[in-house]
Amino acid sequence: MVDTRRQTWKADEAAVAAAKENVVQARNALHSVVHGENTRVASLLAQLREAEFKRENTVVRAPSDGYVSTVGLRPGTMSTALGLAPVMTFVPVTENQSREYVAAFRQNSLQRLQAGEKAELLFPAIPGTVFSAEVVEVLPAIGESQFQGQGKLLTTDALIGHGRALVVFKVNDPRLQNYRLPQGTDVEAAVYSGHFEHLSLIRKILIRMKSWENYLYLDH
Repeated sequence: MVDTRRQTWKADEAAVAAAKENVVQARNALHSVVHGENTRVASLLAQLREAEFKRENTVVRAPSDGYVSTVGLRPGTMSTALGLAPVMTFVPVTENQSREYVAAFRQNSLQRLQAGEKAELLFPAIPGTVFSAEVVEVLPAIGESQFQGQGKLLTTDALIGHGRALVVFKVNDPRLQNYRLPQGTDVEAAVYSGHFEHLSLIRKILIRMKSWENYLYLDH
């Protein structure tokens, strides 16, 4: 009988101690503040600000004037900030910036391609017309010069193909503004350097013949 009462007394003491501890914790929680706010309130406000930030960033703002192409977004599509798989393509458009065109040339003619050289361009989309242009620059690298660090030795597979040098042109002919050409339009170019300049007339005749040939095509 005495042992039973002693066990009950010890249990009551433990309950009183636990109640006192709960009172202390409640008092600490009541007076606990972060920058003048209760810690619980501060935590909830932080979660609210994070949710508002994520909601605001669901709207993608363009970095410049342009348009979005190839939009495959549908209800339920998930987009992440990592950018491993973009969900759309943004194409910048600047009205005051002149459009540039790029053509690939064999490496044999590299020493005769220089900025400022006169050139002519023809577009399959505009048959029978040749436009005057100018070389802006020869890009300083071609794709065959790149490699990615990896745990394997490099092979000569990349040497099988011969890369071509990319040359950037700007069109000086105002007639081009009368035509609608989407970005990525095919173009052929001829550069007239000072090398064998007396033969450039033949090249001019050939490029005009090629331009007239663009009138002839078959749609399958």
